[in-house]
Amino acid sequence: MSSYPFPWGPPPPGYVPGLGRGAVAFVNNIETGKVDFETEIRSIKLAHQIKKEEEKANAFYLSVDEQMKNRNKKRQKVEVIPGPKQIFNEIQDQFSDLKEGLKTITENEWENLPEIGATTYHRPKWELYTHASDRMITNDFEDSALNRSIREGDLMTQDTITGDTDNQIMSVARAQRSVLNVQLSKIVPLKNSIDVSQFVQELDNQASNVISQFSDLDRAADLYRVMTHTNKENPQAWLIRERVEEMRGKLDKARKIARDGMINCPQSELLVMEAARLSTRQDATSLIQSALQVNHKSSEKLWLQLVAYQNNINAKKSTLENAIRAIPKSETIWKAAAAIEEGENHTNMLKRGLEFIPESETLWIEGINTAANYEEVMYFVDHGIEQLGENVNLLISWSKADEKFNHGSNCLENCKRAVNSLLEIDWVTEAINAEKEGCFSTAIGIVNSISLENVSTEELIKKSELAENCGCEQTSQRLLYRNALEKGDFYSYLNFEKKYDRLEEAVSLAIQTRPDDENLAIFISEIFSGKRSIPVLESAFERLPNSEIVALALIDAYIESKNLLKAKEFTQTIVNSFNSVKLYLKLAIINEQFGGDELFLRDSIQKFPKNPEFYLLLADHLSEPKEILQQGIKNCPNSGELHITLIKYLINKKVPGPRIRALFEKARRLCSDQPIVWLVSAEFEQPQMRNSLYEEAKEKVPKHQVGMIWARQIEHIDMENRLNFTKETLETIGGTTQSRELTLMLALCFWRRGEVDKARPVFENMSREFPKWGDGWVYRIKFESLCGSPQDLFEAKKAATFVKIEDGILWNNARNKRENFELSQEELLDDLVAFVADPMISDESIFSDSIDIGCV
Repeated sequence: MSSYPFPWGPPPPGYVPGLGRGAVAFVNNIETGKVDFETEIRSIKLAHQIKKEEEKANAFYLSVDEQMKNRNKKRQKVEVIPGPKQIFNEIQDQFSDLKEGLKTITENEWENLPEIGATTYHRPKWELYTHASDRMITNDFEDSALNRSIREGDLMTQDTITGDTDNQIMSVARAQRSVLNVQLSKIVPLKNSIDVSQFVQELDNQASNVISQFSDLDRAADLYRVMTHTNKENPQAWLIRERVEEMRGKLDKARKIARDGMINCPQSELLVMEAARLSTRQDATSLIQSALQVNHKSSEKLWLQLVAYQNNINAKKSTLENAIRAIPKSETIWKAAAAIEEGENHTNMLKRGLEFIPESETLWIEGINTAANYEEVMYFVDHGIEQLGENVNLLISWSKADEKFNHGSNCLENCKRAVNSLLEIDWVTEAINAEKEGCFSTAIGIVNSISLENVSTEELIKKSELAENCGCEQTSQRLLYRNALEKGDFYSYLNFEKKYDRLEEAVSLAIQTRPDDENLAIFISEIFSGKRSIPVLESAFERLPNSEIVALALIDAYIESKNLLKAKEFTQTIVNSFNSVKLYLKLAIINEQFGGDELFLRDSIQKFPKNPEFYLLLADHLSEPKEILQQGIKNCPNSGELHITLIKYLINKKVPGPRIRALFEKARRLCSDQPIVWLVSAEFEQPQMRNSLYEEAKEKVPKHQVGMIWARQIEHIDMENRLNFTKETLETIGGTTQSRELTLMLALCFWRRGEVDKARPVFENMSREFPKWGDGWVYRIKFESLCGSPQDLFEAKKAATFVKIEDGILWNNARNKRENFELSQEELLDDLVAFVADPMISDESIFSDSIDIGCV
């Protein structure tokens, strides 16, 4: 190297390093009082010479600058070859191409621009190399067995970065190595013995998941290249780097990386497998053989992989013999050696393996599972029990083999021995696995051997559902069967058997086990549809002649089958035996279908004076029902329906308003918890008085019924503000049972505005939340019939058939009408759907004529 400060030669005269040219000082002797002309002349000549040299130097520097400028221009014109950017380039060079095409940069590219200092030896930010928060990184360090002290040593702080370049590089390397450990600690499973194909598949999936986090594979390749440079002894980094290059389509480079990883990590059998996978069969075989000779003599994975690369069965056998010599205690190798043999040779190979490893549960079970006859099964069973004792897996395998060869004669006994030997196992899962293998007797034997003493009914039902979801019908059925017999829950068992059309046997078992259970008898009758329930109930009534519940259910069954005469005759024969208000009321309603029986109603009133239904039925037969209604109010003062019926009658008789208003006040006082009384009262008052009544009603009506008051109040609001007011009200009162009418109002608001897509989810949610509310079903079916497709209408009607409707103002009002008595639920729904008005063309109340008070 030249000793001059300039690489091209000596400096110009007068140049001083650090000060520049012209730093030499001159002294004029005139200032000292003495003139030396010779010295002055020399000084002038020297100055002239210096000036020429200076001009020459300036020209030289200008030429150098011009050459550098021209060179830079030429470089800018040269096309940049596409490819990954070098990670250690200067920031300006790295982004020069982006600056030229800034307008064409996509949002994704813009977000992936590296931070300043990200690609240099400056301190990198952690988020550039990980995709997790600090808390997650801390957890990953703990999960990957990196203790806190190591992590604190790896993390960089400002104090650790000094001006020394080597310290900076080492700090970056430590940080990158730590982050790499965090990212890759979960990529490669920490297992010592695993099937090769399963391991490779698992590695494929997990590596793909990590690599997929990078939107730019070029950047991922640069990142993992740095990882392998800073930590060459980490096999995980080499593996992921190789996979990245393979995904980029650079197979030769991936192969080279895998081989480089083998050199730097000679103890990693995974890198050997990856390098072999990327090589030809011949090269892969040589590579694995070399690895087995040097560093991996006892690697089960590599021996099995070498066997897989062999072309013929003899070569495979020879390779497995060498593997057995290398690792004679390996269950996996012996099992693989037996697998390629057939018949007697297979059995002999397993026996040879058991001579070396008599404590191997895997080989004993393999012998049982692959035995050609029951004699071979018993050989492995007897000797296996001698070596292992009452081994659970051995006994279960014996049970499966017994089912296969011996018709399952010993299955139950073997399953009991297995269950008793180890109670902590999830035996339901074992039964599911046995049934999946086709061993039904073993599955049932396991379930029958389980103790249910400390297992609740809910847990058994959950386990049964799990088995059914796994396609194991026998296990599921047996669990419910035992649950019915031992826990008394026949309801779940009967529902399960109904799915598979096996009700006859299940019903017989339920009746034999619990013949006096009237609730179970009713449940059984409900499982059957239509006329099929009548014989079940008749049989139940014969067993339980004093059961009022069964008698009422039988009467309803006759009515549903439209056999009113049979219902009347049966009710008349038993009504005096029970002296039950329900039976008397049922007979009175049936009599109405035959013209009514006034004498029976008066007799019923004498026997049950506190029941308002008899007064209402009798009032329908009288031309002047005032007296009987007043008698009913006297005996049943809390019946809002009696009060309203009397008031409507007096209104039609043109009774003065003050008298009517006084009767309404009395009804509200006596029936303050009944919303229908408040609604009808408000209809009688002037509009300016209604709101005060509604507000008072909200305080006195139970919370689960207050939605009716809110809904009617909203109906008085103009159409434009109705939707917003409904939403605000729903948010205010909250809850579910409070808001069924409000939910219906919300759906109708969307419907009237033509927002069908918003109305349909509200209707569907209403049906799920309030399945027994008839009014909701009426309007949902009406909506689908006008705005939905035939399939939507079919689904709505089908959903309604699966529930038993019990409530609703519209529903109850229609059900109590004489002409609707014989109608089924589906028929009454159809009538109501046709009856209610279309909300798109009518602003009719959702309560229809139920709150109509007649002429005022």
